[in-house]
Amino acid sequence: MNEFKIEKIQQLMNNLSNTRNISLVGCKDHGKSMLLDRLNSYARIQILKTRLEQRYMAFRNDEKHHSRTLKSASIPLYYQLDEENIPQDSNGNEFLINCIDTPGHIGCDSEVTTALKVSDGAVILTDFLTEEMYQIPKETIKQTKKIINQVLLERTKPFLMINKVDRAISELRMEPEEIYQQFFRVIKSMNNIISACEDESMADIEINPLAGNVLFGSAFGGWSFTLNQFAERYSKKWNKPKEKILKRLWGDNFFDPKRNKWVKKRENKEGEILERGFCLLIMKPICILYNEVYNKERNYEKINKILSTIGVKLTNEESLAENRYLIKTIMKKFLPITDSFFRMIISHLPSPKVSQQLKVRNLYEADENNECIQAIANCDPEGPLMIHVCKMIPSYEKNRYYAFGRVYSGTIKEGQKVYVMPQYEISSSKNTFVTKIEKIVLMIDNKFKQVSHSVCGNIIGFLIVDNYLIQENYTITTHKNAPPLKKNNYNLSTMEKIQINSQKKN
Repeated sequence: MNEFKIEKIQQLMNNLSNTRNISLVGCKDHGKSMLLDRLNSYARIQILKTRLEQRYMAFRNDEKHHSRTLKSASIPLYYQLDEENIPQDSNGNEFLINCIDTPGHIGCDSEVTTALKVSDGAVILTDFLTEEMYQIPKETIKQTKKIINQVLLERTKPFLMINKVDRAISELRMEPEEIYQQFFRVIKSMNNIISACEDESMADIEINPLAGNVLFGSAFGGWSFTLNQFAERYSKKWNKPKEKILKRLWGDNFFDPKRNKWVKKRENKEGEILERGFCLLIMKPICILYNEVYNKERNYEKINKILSTIGVKLTNEESLAENRYLIKTIMKKFLPITDSFFRMIISHLPSPKVSQQLKVRNLYEADENNECIQAIANCDPEGPLMIHVCKMIPSYEKNRYYAFGRVYSGTIKEGQKVYVMPQYEISSSKNTFVTKIEKIVLMIDNKFKQVSHSVCGNIIGFLIVDNYLIQENYTITTHKNAPPLKKNNYNLSTMEKIQINSQKKN
Protein backbone atom coordinates (compact mmCIF):
# COMPACT_ATOMS: atom_id res chain seq x y z
CA MET A 1 0.00 0.00 0.00
CA ASN A 2 1.29 3.49 -0.91
CA GLU A 3 0.08 6.97 -0.03
CA PHE A 4 0.52 9.87 -2.43
CA LYS A 5 -0.41 13.52 -2.37
CA ILE A 6 -2.00 15.46 -5.18
CA GLU A 7 1.30 17.27 -5.84
CA LYS A 8 2.86 13.94 -6.83
CA ILE A 9 0.09 13.23 -9.32
CA GLN A 10 0.43 16.75 -10.75
CA GLN A 11 4.11 16.02 -11.35
CA LEU A 12 3.38 12.67 -13.01
CA MET A 13 0.77 14.25 -15.30
CA ASN A 14 3.51 16.27 -16.98
CA ASN A 15 5.41 13.10 -17.96
CA LEU A 16 3.62 12.08 -21.18
CA SER A 17 5.86 9.08 -21.88
CA ASN A 18 4.82 7.51 -18.57
CA THR A 19 1.07 8.09 -18.84
CA ARG A 20 -1.46 5.40 -19.73
CA ASN A 21 -5.25 5.71 -20.27
CA ILE A 22 -7.27 2.53 -19.81
CA SER A 23 -10.92 1.47 -19.45
CA LEU A 24 -12.27 -1.60 -17.69
CA VAL A 25 -15.13 -3.07 -19.73
CA GLY A 26 -17.25 -6.20 -19.61
CA CYS A 27 -20.62 -7.51 -18.55
CA LYS A 28 -22.13 -6.89 -15.14
CA ASP A 29 -20.83 -9.01 -12.24
CA HIS A 30 -17.64 -9.92 -14.12
CA GLY A 31 -15.48 -8.08 -11.57
CA LYS A 32 -14.56 -4.68 -13.04
CA SER A 33 -15.22 -2.60 -9.92
CA MET A 34 -13.71 -5.29 -7.69
CA LEU A 35 -10.54 -5.21 -9.78
CA LEU A 36 -10.27 -1.44 -9.51
CA ASP A 37 -10.84 -1.65 -5.75
CA ARG A 38 -7.87 -4.00 -5.48
CA LEU A 39 -5.70 -1.73 -7.60
CA ASN A 40 -6.69 1.21 -5.40
CA SER A 41 -5.50 -0.63 -2.32
CA TYR A 42 -1.99 -0.21 -3.72
CA ALA A 43 -2.15 2.91 -5.83
CA ARG A 44 -4.64 5.18 -4.06
CA ILE A 45 -3.85 8.80 -3.37
CA GLN A 46 -4.44 9.84 0.26
CA ILE A 47 -5.80 6.37 1.01
CA LEU A 48 -8.11 5.65 3.94
CA LYS A 49 -7.14 2.32 5.54
CA THR A 50 -10.61 1.72 6.94
CA ARG A 51 -12.06 1.50 3.42
CA LEU A 52 -9.73 -1.04 1.86
CA GLU A 53 -12.30 -3.86 1.80
CA GLN A 54 -15.21 -1.61 0.80
CA ARG A 55 -16.49 -0.98 -2.71
CA TYR A 56 -14.46 2.12 -3.37
CA MET A 57 -15.82 2.73 -6.89
CA ALA A 58 -19.44 2.82 -5.64
CA PHE A 59 -19.63 6.62 -5.53
CA ARG A 60 -23.41 7.07 -5.66
CA ASN A 61 -25.97 5.91 -3.10
CA ASP A 62 -27.78 3.75 -5.66
CA GLU A 63 -24.47 2.09 -6.60
CA LYS A 64 -23.79 1.27 -2.95
CA HIS A 65 -27.29 -0.13 -2.60
CA HIS A 66 -27.05 -2.34 -5.69
CA SER A 67 -23.31 -3.13 -5.19
CA ARG A 68 -22.51 -2.40 -8.82
CA THR A 69 -21.37 0.45 -11.04
CA LEU A 70 -24.17 2.36 -12.79
CA LYS A 71 -22.12 5.27 -14.16
CA SER A 72 -18.54 5.30 -15.42
CA ALA A 73 -15.95 6.84 -13.10
CA SER A 74 -12.25 7.66 -13.54
CA ILE A 75 -9.38 7.61 -11.08
CA PRO A 76 -5.60 8.19 -11.45
CA LEU A 77 -3.41 5.33 -10.22
CA TYR A 78 0.32 5.24 -9.51
CA TYR A 79 2.81 2.43 -10.06
CA GLN A 80 6.56 2.20 -9.72
CA LEU A 81 8.04 -0.32 -12.13
CA ASP A 82 11.22 -2.34 -11.60
CA GLU A 83 14.20 -0.84 -13.40
CA GLU A 84 14.73 -4.00 -15.47
CA ASN A 85 11.18 -3.91 -16.91
CA ILE A 86 10.98 -0.23 -17.94
CA PRO A 87 9.92 0.24 -21.63
CA GLN A 88 12.52 1.84 -23.87
CA ASP A 89 10.52 5.02 -24.62
CA SER A 90 9.77 5.73 -20.94
CA ASN A 91 11.14 8.57 -18.82
CA GLY A 92 11.89 7.07 -15.39
CA ASN A 93 10.14 4.24 -13.54
CA GLU A 94 7.14 6.11 -12.10
CA PHE A 95 3.90 5.76 -14.07
CA LEU A 96 0.44 7.34 -13.97
CA ILE A 97 -2.45 5.14 -15.11
CA ASN A 98 -5.78 6.91 -15.66
CA CYS A 99 -8.31 4.11 -15.20
CA ILE A 100 -12.04 4.30 -16.04
CA ASP A 101 -14.51 1.85 -14.51
CA THR A 102 -17.54 1.33 -16.75
CA PRO A 103 -20.94 -0.27 -16.03
CA GLY A 104 -21.72 -3.60 -17.66
CA HIS A 105 -25.50 -3.84 -17.48
CA ILE A 106 -27.67 -3.77 -20.59
CA GLY A 107 -28.34 -0.12 -21.41
CA CYS A 108 -24.80 1.08 -20.66
CA ASP A 109 -23.84 1.71 -24.30
CA SER A 110 -23.33 5.47 -23.96
CA GLU A 111 -21.21 5.07 -20.81
CA VAL A 112 -18.97 2.48 -22.46
CA THR A 113 -18.62 4.39 -25.73
CA THR A 114 -17.68 7.70 -24.11
CA ALA A 115 -15.14 5.94 -21.86
CA LEU A 116 -13.52 4.23 -24.84
CA LYS A 117 -13.28 7.52 -26.74
CA VAL A 118 -10.93 8.93 -24.12
CA SER A 119 -9.01 5.67 -23.55
CA ASP A 120 -6.13 4.12 -25.46
CA GLY A 121 -6.68 0.60 -24.19
CA ALA A 122 -9.45 -1.54 -22.73
CA VAL A 123 -9.17 -4.47 -20.33
CA ILE A 124 -12.06 -6.81 -21.14
CA LEU A 125 -13.04 -8.76 -18.04
CA THR A 126 -14.78 -12.05 -18.62
CA ASP A 127 -16.01 -14.71 -16.22
CA PHE A 128 -14.12 -18.01 -16.19
CA LEU A 129 -17.45 -19.78 -15.70
CA THR A 130 -19.31 -20.41 -18.94
CA GLU A 131 -23.01 -20.75 -19.68
CA GLU A 132 -22.85 -24.55 -19.50
CA MET A 133 -20.85 -24.63 -16.25
CA TYR A 134 -22.71 -22.11 -14.14
CA GLN A 135 -25.91 -21.10 -15.90
CA ILE A 136 -24.60 -17.79 -17.25
CA PRO A 137 -27.45 -16.07 -19.15
CA LYS A 138 -27.14 -15.95 -22.94
CA GLU A 139 -27.78 -12.19 -22.80
CA THR A 140 -24.53 -11.80 -20.86
CA ILE A 141 -22.52 -13.60 -23.54
CA LYS A 142 -24.23 -11.55 -26.25
CA GLN A 143 -23.45 -8.31 -24.41
CA THR A 144 -19.78 -9.29 -24.07
CA LYS A 145 -19.51 -9.74 -27.84
CA LYS A 146 -21.02 -6.31 -28.44
CA ILE A 147 -18.64 -4.67 -25.98
CA ILE A 148 -15.64 -6.22 -27.76
CA ASN A 149 -16.93 -4.89 -31.08
CA GLN A 150 -17.27 -1.44 -29.54
CA VAL A 151 -13.67 -1.59 -28.27
CA LEU A 152 -12.43 -2.30 -31.80
CA LEU A 153 -14.74 0.31 -33.35
CA GLU A 154 -13.15 3.01 -31.18
CA ARG A 155 -9.64 1.85 -32.14
CA THR A 156 -8.84 0.94 -28.56
CA LYS A 157 -6.22 -1.75 -27.90
CA PRO A 158 -7.83 -4.81 -26.24
CA PHE A 159 -6.51 -6.73 -23.24
CA LEU A 160 -8.17 -9.69 -21.54
CA MET A 161 -8.57 -10.73 -17.92
CA ILE A 162 -10.16 -14.12 -17.21
CA ASN A 163 -11.60 -13.59 -13.75
CA LYS A 164 -12.93 -15.84 -10.94
CA VAL A 165 -10.35 -18.59 -11.52
CA ASP A 166 -10.35 -19.21 -7.77
CA ARG A 167 -13.90 -20.56 -7.98
CA ALA A 168 -12.84 -23.15 -10.55
CA ILE A 169 -10.35 -24.49 -7.98
CA SER A 170 -12.21 -24.13 -4.68
CA GLU A 171 -15.83 -24.70 -5.80
CA LEU A 172 -15.78 -26.74 -9.01
CA ARG A 173 -12.65 -28.69 -8.03
CA MET A 174 -11.42 -28.65 -11.62
CA GLU A 175 -8.16 -30.31 -12.63
CA PRO A 176 -5.33 -28.16 -14.10
CA GLU A 177 -5.90 -29.59 -17.60
CA GLU A 178 -9.63 -28.78 -17.42
CA ILE A 179 -8.79 -25.21 -16.36
CA TYR A 180 -6.36 -24.85 -19.28
CA GLN A 181 -8.94 -26.08 -21.77
CA GLN A 182 -11.46 -23.54 -20.49
CA PHE A 183 -8.86 -20.75 -20.77
CA PHE A 184 -8.17 -21.86 -24.33
CA ARG A 185 -11.90 -21.79 -25.24
CA VAL A 186 -12.41 -18.30 -23.78
CA ILE A 187 -9.38 -16.87 -25.61
CA LYS A 188 -10.39 -18.56 -28.87
CA SER A 189 -13.91 -17.11 -28.70
CA MET A 190 -12.45 -13.63 -28.09
CA ASN A 191 -10.13 -13.92 -31.07
CA ASN A 192 -12.99 -15.10 -33.29
CA ILE A 193 -14.72 -11.77 -32.63
CA ILE A 194 -11.52 -9.74 -33.02
CA SER A 195 -10.64 -11.45 -36.31
CA ALA A 196 -13.76 -9.91 -37.87
CA CYS A 197 -12.24 -6.43 -37.41
CA GLU A 198 -11.57 -4.97 -40.87
CA ASP A 199 -9.58 -1.94 -39.70
CA GLU A 200 -6.09 -2.37 -41.18
CA SER A 201 -4.66 0.24 -38.80
CA MET A 202 -5.48 -2.02 -35.83
CA ALA A 203 -2.44 -4.28 -35.93
CA ASP A 204 -1.25 -6.76 -33.29
CA ILE A 205 -4.55 -6.91 -31.43
CA GLU A 206 -4.82 -10.69 -31.18
CA ILE A 207 -5.39 -11.95 -27.63
CA ASN A 208 -2.41 -14.20 -26.92
CA PRO A 209 -1.01 -15.19 -23.50
CA LEU A 210 2.47 -15.49 -25.04
CA ALA A 211 2.23 -11.83 -26.11
CA GLY A 212 1.57 -10.77 -22.52
CA ASN A 213 -1.90 -9.26 -23.04
CA VAL A 214 -3.85 -11.85 -21.01
CA LEU A 215 -4.34 -11.92 -17.23
CA PHE A 216 -5.54 -15.00 -15.35
CA GLY A 217 -6.72 -14.63 -11.77
CA SER A 218 -9.25 -13.50 -9.21
CA ALA A 219 -10.14 -9.86 -8.56
CA PHE A 220 -11.92 -10.88 -5.36
CA GLY A 221 -8.90 -12.83 -4.17
CA GLY A 222 -6.55 -10.01 -5.15
CA TRP A 223 -4.25 -12.19 -7.29
CA SER A 224 -3.49 -12.68 -10.96
CA PHE A 225 -0.65 -13.62 -13.24
CA THR A 226 0.64 -13.46 -16.79
CA LEU A 227 2.81 -16.08 -18.47
CA ASN A 228 5.68 -13.59 -18.49
CA GLN A 229 5.73 -13.52 -14.70
CA PHE A 230 6.20 -17.27 -14.37
CA ALA A 231 8.72 -17.30 -17.22
CA GLU A 232 10.80 -14.76 -15.29
CA ARG A 233 10.54 -16.79 -12.07
CA TYR A 234 11.69 -20.03 -13.68
CA SER A 235 14.35 -18.22 -15.72
CA LYS A 236 16.03 -17.00 -12.54
CA LYS A 237 15.55 -20.35 -10.80
CA TRP A 238 16.92 -22.51 -13.63
CA ASN A 239 19.29 -19.92 -15.13
CA LYS A 240 17.77 -20.35 -18.59
CA PRO A 241 16.57 -17.77 -21.16
CA LYS A 242 13.14 -16.36 -20.37
CA GLU A 243 11.98 -16.59 -24.00
CA LYS A 244 12.73 -20.32 -24.14
CA ILE A 245 10.73 -21.04 -20.98
CA LEU A 246 7.84 -18.79 -22.07
CA LYS A 247 7.21 -20.92 -25.17
CA ARG A 248 6.72 -23.99 -22.96
CA LEU A 249 3.99 -22.32 -20.87
CA TRP A 250 1.24 -22.32 -23.50
CA GLY A 251 -0.03 -24.61 -26.20
CA ASP A 252 0.84 -28.26 -26.81
CA ASN A 253 4.08 -28.48 -24.87
CA PHE A 254 4.32 -31.54 -22.62
CA PHE A 255 7.13 -32.62 -20.34
CA ASP A 256 8.35 -36.22 -20.44
CA PRO A 257 10.10 -36.88 -17.07
CA LYS A 258 11.51 -40.27 -18.20
CA ARG A 259 13.43 -38.69 -21.06
CA ASN A 260 13.76 -35.28 -19.40
CA LYS A 261 12.63 -33.39 -22.47
CA TRP A 262 9.67 -31.45 -23.91
CA VAL A 263 7.48 -33.04 -26.57
CA LYS A 264 4.45 -31.99 -28.61
CA LYS A 265 2.35 -35.11 -28.00
CA ARG A 266 0.43 -35.72 -24.79
CA GLU A 267 1.33 -39.42 -24.69
CA ASN A 268 4.85 -40.82 -24.55
CA LYS A 269 6.02 -44.04 -26.19
CA GLU A 270 4.84 -46.09 -23.21
CA GLY A 271 1.32 -44.65 -23.55
CA GLU A 272 1.59 -42.57 -20.36
CA ILE A 273 -0.27 -39.25 -20.17
CA LEU A 274 2.15 -36.34 -19.88
CA GLU A 275 1.51 -33.02 -18.16
CA ARG A 276 1.17 -29.82 -20.15
CA GLY A 277 3.73 -27.11 -19.38
CA PHE A 278 1.06 -24.63 -18.29
CA CYS A 279 -0.49 -27.18 -15.94
CA LEU A 280 2.77 -28.54 -14.57
CA LEU A 281 4.52 -25.21 -13.90
CA ILE A 282 1.61 -22.86 -13.16
CA MET A 283 -1.82 -24.30 -12.36
CA LYS A 284 -0.73 -27.45 -10.53
CA PRO A 285 1.23 -25.56 -7.80
CA ILE A 286 -1.72 -23.15 -7.35
CA CYS A 287 -4.24 -26.01 -7.11
CA ILE A 288 -2.08 -27.89 -4.59
CA LEU A 289 -1.83 -24.75 -2.46
CA TYR A 290 -5.60 -24.24 -2.51
CA ASN A 291 -6.27 -27.90 -1.66
CA GLU A 292 -3.88 -27.87 1.30
CA VAL A 293 -5.40 -24.70 2.74
CA TYR A 294 -8.98 -25.94 2.32
CA ASN A 295 -8.16 -29.40 3.69
CA LYS A 296 -10.21 -30.11 6.84
CA GLU A 297 -7.12 -31.54 8.52
CA ARG A 298 -4.80 -28.65 7.74
CA ASN A 299 -1.18 -29.79 7.54
CA TYR A 300 0.91 -26.76 8.52
CA GLU A 301 4.13 -28.58 7.71
CA LYS A 302 3.10 -29.06 4.06
CA ILE A 303 1.76 -25.52 3.78
CA ASN A 304 4.96 -24.02 5.23
CA LYS A 305 7.02 -26.09 2.80
CA ILE A 306 4.99 -24.74 -0.14
CA LEU A 307 5.25 -21.17 1.17
CA SER A 308 9.01 -21.55 1.51
CA THR A 309 9.22 -22.72 -2.11
CA ILE A 310 7.24 -19.76 -3.49
CA GLY A 311 8.91 -17.25 -1.16
CA VAL A 312 5.87 -16.21 0.92
CA LYS A 313 6.17 -15.39 4.63
CA LEU A 314 3.21 -15.19 7.00
CA THR A 315 2.86 -13.82 10.51
CA ASN A 316 1.58 -16.12 13.26
CA GLU A 317 -1.75 -14.33 13.18
CA GLU A 318 -2.08 -14.72 9.40
CA SER A 319 -1.22 -18.45 9.44
CA LEU A 320 -4.04 -19.17 11.92
CA ALA A 321 -6.72 -17.40 9.86
CA GLU A 322 -9.83 -19.05 8.44
CA ASN A 323 -9.40 -20.91 5.14
CA ARG A 324 -10.69 -18.22 2.78
CA TYR A 325 -8.73 -15.46 4.54
CA LEU A 326 -5.56 -17.55 4.67
CA ILE A 327 -5.59 -18.42 0.97
CA LYS A 328 -6.42 -14.81 0.13
CA THR A 329 -3.42 -13.56 2.14
CA ILE A 330 -1.07 -16.13 0.61
CA MET A 331 -2.12 -15.48 -2.99
CA LYS A 332 -1.93 -11.70 -2.56
CA LYS A 333 1.70 -12.09 -1.50
CA PHE A 334 2.51 -14.76 -4.08
CA LEU A 335 0.83 -13.21 -7.16
CA PRO A 336 -0.31 -9.66 -6.28
CA ILE A 337 -2.83 -8.41 -8.80
CA THR A 338 -1.28 -4.95 -8.86
CA ASP A 339 2.07 -6.19 -10.21
CA SER A 340 0.65 -8.27 -13.05
CA PHE A 341 -2.00 -5.72 -14.08
CA PHE A 342 0.21 -2.62 -14.08
CA ARG A 343 3.14 -4.39 -15.73
CA MET A 344 0.87 -5.64 -18.51
CA ILE A 345 -0.59 -2.18 -19.15
CA ILE A 346 2.71 -0.28 -18.93
CA SER A 347 4.61 -2.77 -21.12
CA HIS A 348 2.01 -3.35 -23.84
CA LEU A 349 -0.13 -0.19 -24.01
CA PRO A 350 1.50 2.77 -25.81
CA SER A 351 1.67 6.21 -24.25
CA PRO A 352 -0.62 9.00 -25.57
CA LYS A 353 2.24 10.17 -27.79
CA VAL A 354 1.92 6.97 -29.82
CA SER A 355 -1.72 5.99 -29.39
CA GLN A 356 -3.21 9.36 -30.39
CA GLN A 357 -1.77 8.98 -33.88
CA LEU A 358 -4.20 6.09 -34.33
CA LYS A 359 -7.23 7.54 -32.54
CA VAL A 360 -7.19 11.04 -34.06
CA ARG A 361 -8.91 9.99 -37.29
CA ASN A 362 -11.65 8.37 -35.24
CA LEU A 363 -12.40 11.59 -33.36
CA TYR A 364 -12.39 14.57 -35.69
CA GLU A 365 -13.37 15.42 -39.26
CA ALA A 366 -10.53 17.41 -40.79
CA ASP A 367 -7.62 17.30 -43.22
CA GLU A 368 -4.41 15.69 -41.97
CA ASN A 369 -2.59 18.99 -42.42
CA ASN A 370 -5.00 20.79 -40.10
CA GLU A 371 -3.14 22.46 -37.20
CA CYS A 372 -5.41 20.92 -34.55
CA ILE A 373 -5.25 17.43 -36.06
CA GLN A 374 -1.46 17.51 -36.18
CA ALA A 375 -1.29 18.72 -32.56
CA ILE A 376 -3.55 15.84 -31.45
CA ALA A 377 -1.59 13.25 -33.43
CA ASN A 378 1.69 14.48 -31.91
CA CYS A 379 0.16 14.95 -28.44
CA ASP A 380 1.70 18.43 -28.47
CA PRO A 381 1.45 20.29 -25.11
CA GLU A 382 2.38 23.52 -26.92
CA GLY A 383 -0.32 23.17 -29.59
CA PRO A 384 -3.90 24.53 -29.52
CA LEU A 385 -5.98 23.25 -26.63
CA MET A 386 -8.34 20.44 -27.71
CA ILE A 387 -10.48 18.73 -25.06
CA HIS A 388 -13.11 16.12 -25.77
CA VAL A 389 -15.88 16.35 -23.15
CA CYS A 390 -17.28 12.84 -22.67
CA LYS A 391 -19.72 13.40 -19.78
CA MET A 392 -20.95 15.81 -17.09
CA ILE A 393 -20.56 15.13 -13.35
CA PRO A 394 -22.56 16.99 -10.65
CA SER A 395 -20.35 19.13 -8.40
CA TYR A 396 -20.86 19.88 -4.73
CA GLU A 397 -22.03 23.36 -5.69
CA LYS A 398 -25.73 23.70 -6.40
CA ASN A 399 -26.73 23.50 -10.09
CA ARG A 400 -23.13 23.22 -11.25
CA TYR A 401 -21.47 20.43 -13.21
CA TYR A 402 -17.90 19.40 -13.92
CA ALA A 403 -17.11 18.69 -17.55
CA PHE A 404 -15.19 15.41 -17.65
CA GLY A 405 -12.95 14.54 -20.59
CA ARG A 406 -9.51 14.13 -22.08
CA VAL A 407 -7.00 16.77 -23.08
CA TYR A 408 -5.86 15.70 -26.56
CA SER A 409 -3.52 18.61 -27.28
CA GLY A 410 -2.30 21.79 -25.63
CA THR A 411 -2.37 22.59 -21.92
CA ILE A 412 -5.44 23.56 -19.90
CA LYS A 413 -4.93 26.28 -17.26
CA GLU A 414 -7.11 28.17 -14.81
CA GLY A 415 -8.39 31.46 -16.21
CA GLN A 416 -7.70 30.35 -19.78
CA LYS A 417 -9.99 31.75 -22.51
CA VAL A 418 -11.63 28.92 -24.48
CA TYR A 419 -14.27 28.27 -27.14
CA VAL A 420 -17.08 25.83 -26.34
CA MET A 421 -17.92 24.06 -29.57
CA PRO A 422 -21.11 21.97 -29.94
CA GLN A 423 -20.78 18.45 -31.28
CA TYR A 424 -20.58 17.70 -35.01
CA GLU A 425 -20.78 21.41 -35.98
CA ILE A 426 -18.12 23.52 -37.61
CA SER A 427 -17.10 26.46 -35.48
CA SER A 428 -18.84 29.74 -36.17
CA SER A 429 -19.91 32.84 -34.28
CA LYS A 430 -23.47 31.49 -34.08
CA ASN A 431 -22.81 28.19 -32.35
CA THR A 432 -19.57 28.86 -30.44
CA PHE A 433 -19.58 30.15 -26.87
CA VAL A 434 -16.54 32.00 -25.45
CA THR A 435 -15.77 31.55 -21.75
CA LYS A 436 -12.94 30.92 -19.27
CA ILE A 437 -11.71 27.89 -17.33
CA GLU A 438 -12.62 28.40 -13.67
CA LYS A 439 -11.28 25.26 -11.97
CA ILE A 440 -9.43 22.05 -12.97
CA VAL A 441 -9.92 18.91 -10.88
CA LEU A 442 -9.16 15.20 -10.57
CA MET A 443 -11.55 12.66 -9.03
CA ILE A 444 -9.63 11.22 -6.06
CA ASP A 445 -11.00 9.48 -2.97
CA ASN A 446 -14.59 10.29 -4.03
CA LYS A 447 -13.72 13.98 -3.97
CA PHE A 448 -12.69 16.62 -6.49
CA LYS A 449 -9.03 17.51 -5.94
CA GLN A 450 -7.96 20.76 -7.59
CA VAL A 451 -4.88 21.02 -9.81
CA SER A 452 -3.35 24.10 -11.43
CA HIS A 453 -3.06 22.75 -14.97
CA SER A 454 -2.98 19.63 -17.11
CA VAL A 455 -1.02 18.87 -20.25
CA CYS A 456 -2.40 16.77 -23.10
CA GLY A 457 -2.76 13.02 -22.72
CA ASN A 458 -4.57 13.22 -19.37
CA ILE A 459 -8.18 12.72 -18.25
CA ILE A 460 -9.49 15.59 -16.12
CA GLY A 461 -12.58 17.50 -14.97
CA PHE A 462 -13.13 21.25 -15.05
CA LEU A 463 -15.59 24.07 -14.38
CA ILE A 464 -16.11 27.05 -16.66
CA VAL A 465 -17.21 30.58 -15.86
CA ASP A 466 -20.86 31.62 -16.35
CA ASN A 467 -22.02 28.03 -15.78
CA TYR A 468 -22.59 27.53 -19.50
CA LEU A 469 -24.34 24.22 -20.05
CA ILE A 470 -21.85 21.94 -21.79
CA GLN A 471 -23.12 18.65 -23.17
CA GLU A 472 -21.43 15.37 -23.91
CA ASN A 473 -19.17 15.28 -26.98
CA TYR A 474 -18.57 19.02 -26.94
CA THR A 475 -15.09 20.28 -27.75
CA ILE A 476 -13.26 22.82 -25.58
CA THR A 477 -10.59 24.58 -27.59
CA THR A 478 -8.44 27.70 -27.91
CA HIS A 479 -8.60 27.47 -31.71
CA LYS A 480 -11.46 29.49 -33.21
CA ASN A 481 -11.80 27.21 -36.25
CA ALA A 482 -11.30 23.83 -34.60
CA PRO A 483 -12.59 20.72 -36.45
CA PRO A 484 -15.82 19.09 -35.20
CA LEU A 485 -16.12 15.75 -33.45
CA LYS A 486 -17.35 12.75 -35.38
CA LYS A 487 -20.66 11.25 -34.37
CA ASN A 488 -20.49 8.49 -31.78
CA ASN A 489 -20.45 4.94 -33.08
CA TYR A 490 -23.01 3.30 -30.81
CA ASN A 491 -22.62 -0.35 -31.68
CA LEU A 492 -24.45 -1.73 -28.63
CA SER A 493 -28.14 -2.37 -29.16
CA THR A 494 -29.68 -1.98 -25.73
CA MET A 495 -33.36 -2.41 -26.51
CA GLU A 496 -35.42 -5.19 -28.00
CA LYS A 497 -38.80 -4.57 -29.55
CA ILE A 498 -41.57 -6.76 -28.18
CA GLN A 499 -45.12 -6.57 -29.44
CA ILE A 500 -47.84 -7.35 -26.87
CA ASN A 501 -51.40 -7.88 -28.07
CA SER A 502 -54.15 -7.58 -25.51
CA GLN A 503 -57.05 -10.00 -25.53
CA LYS A 504 -60.61 -9.22 -24.61
CA LYS A 505 -62.12 -11.12 -21.73
CA ASN A 506 -65.00 -13.40 -22.65
